[in-house]
Formats: sequence, C-alpha cells, structure tokens
Amino acid sequence: MTVPTTTPSHATTTTRPTRFDDAPRRLRGARRSRLDMKVSPYLYIAPFFIIFGFFGAYPLIKTAYVAMHDWEVGTDNPKFVGLDNFTKILSDSNFWNAVYNTIGIFLISTVPQLLLALVLANALNKRMRGRMLMRMGY
Repeated sequence: MTVPTTTPSHATTTTRPTRFDDAPRRLRGARRSRLDMKVSPYLYIAPFFIIFGFFGAYPLIKTAYVAMHDWEVGTDNPKFVGLDNFTKILSDSNFWNAVYNTIGIFLISTVPQLLLALVLANALNKRMRGRMLMRMGY
C-alpha cells in the first residue's frame, strides 16, 4: 500500500512506501521460519539415525536372528528354535561359572585401579615439593 504525497515545490504526486508493503513477504518468511524451526532439528540428527540404523540396529537384529536358530556347520538351512538356546545356556553350570569369573576379574581390576587413581589425584592436589614434576609425569 502506498500513500500519495505532494511536495510544496512540485505539483507532482510521488508514492512513498509504508511499513505495510512488506507484510505478505514477511508473513511468508515467518511461516518458513516457523517451519524451519520445527523441521531443521530433525534434519540435523537424521544422519546419526541413518548411520545408527546401518551400523547399530542391523547387527542387533542379525544377532537376534542367529541366536534364535540352531546352526550346524556345513548346512545352509538353520532350524528355528526360538528361546531354547537361551534356556539351555541359563541352565548350564559353565555359563554361570564364566559370569562369576567375569564379575570377579572386574572387581579385582577396577576397584584397586580406581582407589589408586583417587590417592594419586589427592596427592597431586596437595602442596608439596616437586608437585609440577609429578603432574608432568602423570
């Protein structure tokens, strides 16, 4: 919308733009901006989900497929057994022995290492002679 104006020195009419001239253009831009604000975050994280789907979800699904079949060496047709493989392994004493050994190794290796790291961090944080040299070494 333009407002006609006349100047005293001239008898011609000139048009001066008003602030409402850009309203339709601004509304389209505002709609686009709102849509961009809603859609762009999903576009930014889409590559992660595509890569995860290929390198993460596919191996999980394939592992579940392999776990629910009875595979024999030299055959191409595995037999579907469902959850029988899991019930068989949960009733095996060797499996539970392996679980206990794994937990024991975890506790034996992790707990002392964590305690030693805390003692060293505390020692390096105190005021002492050669503290900088010790920090450079560790």
